[in-house]
Amino acid sequence: MVMMTFVVEGALESHSVKHTRTGELGGPADRVWTKNLLWSGSSVVEAGIHQVDLMRYWCGDIAWVQAAYVPRDAEDVEDGGDNPYAYSVMFGFRNGAVGNLMMSKLRKVYRGDGYENILWNHGHLKFEGDELAAYYYDGVYPPAETPKREQLRHVIPVPPKRDATEAITRAFVEAVARGDESLLKSTFSSSMNSLAAVLAANVSHERDGERIDLERFASGREYERYRRKVGGE
Repeated sequence: MVMMTFVVEGALESHSVKHTRTGELGGPADRVWTKNLLWSGSSVVEAGIHQVDLMRYWCGDIAWVQAAYVPRDAEDVEDGGDNPYAYSVMFGFRNGAVGNLMMSKLRKVYRGDGYENILWNHGHLKFEGDELAAYYYDGVYPPAETPKREQLRHVIPVPPKRDATEAITRAFVEAVARGDESLLKSTFSSSMNSLAAVLAANVSHERDGERIDLERFASGREYERYRRKVGGE
């Protein structure tokens, strides 16, 4: 793989209220803590980490991060909903590939959308409805005429649909019962790379789009204050 672009268009009000009574703890009265920057850690941390996990599934671990956000106007904040309007994050993978995550959390739109595009040297993958299609040319090169879409589109067989939540839960329980984490697509220890990447995105934005090396982010003195627990030492 050489590049991935994931676009996630979301509504600030659309997320589940979860279960924490945030209003009793100084948070949003309507309990939708995901819209609040302090409570969620930003939409990239709270929601974008899932897309980051998917990117790592395709390309492996991330080496560096660079980000820019569009902060929400103060007059457009309702009941603690102060997460930025939009996020643009670039990830550099250890294998040399790059990934782009573009997210939005707009208010008063009440609609979500998005797409995922995955490129390799001579083609790209697209999720199209229930199908996974690979677009590439496999004939004599160069062709005498520009190939038509039906010549380029190759549908990749995928397993039948199933309840993803149930499948994930079963895999987790079985892995624990067997003591075998190889049954998991993403383990707790390996997911630390995803967590470091989304936290580094916040820091990159704060530092005017600085490119942050994740190894230095984990141990470098220049990032020490970001590793300190709020209210702690």
